Amino acid sequence: MAINVSSQPRSVATDDNLLIMCAPLSAVTSWPEAPTVSELAAASFVDVTYSLTAGSGWAEATNEDEITDERLTLSEVFAKGGRTTNTLSLQYVYGTEDDVADPLFVERELLVFAVRFAVEHDEPIAAGQKFDFWLVEAGRKSRDQVAANALFTKTQPMRPQAKVQRDVAITAS
Repeated sequence: MAINVSSQPRSVATDDNLLIMCAPLSAVTSWPEAPTVSELAAASFVDVTYSLTAGSGWAEATNEDEITDERLTLSEVFAKGGRTTNTLSLQYVYGTEDDVADPLFVERELLVFAVRFAVEHDEPIAAGQKFDFWLVEAGRKSRDQVAANALFTKTQPMRPQAKVQRDVAITAS
């Protein structure tokens, strides 16, 4: 039996196909609406992609509680979806005069992250592209353990302050 290659979905490698930008909430005039192409391309949104470390650099998680639905004498237990908890922790490099993330991630400041997945990092931002948007409060910075043959890094929790907007197709203006 011949394999029909056209039925096999293609894939996108993660390397060079991710864009993570951040701006202080005070600079995002469109919020709570999703930022537009022109706003994302403005100087207030800073590209932090390559400041983040591999593995732990962008550590997001989504957990959904389950509400059990038990009925008298029924031999099965049903369930419904409950509340959702989103968490975000960042690990980034620091220690040089051209640091990007460290001066931007001010503790207790409200920040907006815009994340574009599976599109070449350097591709210009355009209408129709999909982004995730996170409104977070920056948590306390923590210097990571110093080790030989390693980089200086910090880890910082980011606490969501609004519902995470996922796969939002942005508009031109």
